[in-house]
Amino acid sequence: MKLLANLSDPKSVLDELKTNQQNISKKTINEISQRQWIKDTLQGISEWISPYIDWGFFIAWTAALILLMYNGILLMIKSWTGASEVAKIKWRFMNIAIWVIIISSIYIILRVFVWFINYIAW
Repeated sequence: MKLLANLSDPKSVLDELKTNQQNISKKTINEISQRQWIKDTLQGISEWISPYIDWGFFIAWTAALILLMYNGILLMIKSWTGASEVAKIKWRFMNIAIWVIIISSIYIILRVFVWFINYIAW
């Protein structure tokens, strides 16, 4: 509105445009620096959390593999001796399979989350 009031004087119009351009430039620089800070923070979180996710799930999958091998050996031994614990061992196999599916799903969700953080940061 101030610009429209001084429309008759070209010098005042030019001065008003220069001050507005400087204000816009300052706002743009501040916005860029804030975005860079957010980008650096998100990228730092992504880089920090990724190794922990990988190692945690590596340990979980290794434990699941060891439990599967242990139960497989138990199943072979108990089936040779004719013991009635075969149903209990099969039940443990089912629980380990469910556990592996849950762990894998959590891993996929966390990997997508980290990818999304990286996507936002770029």
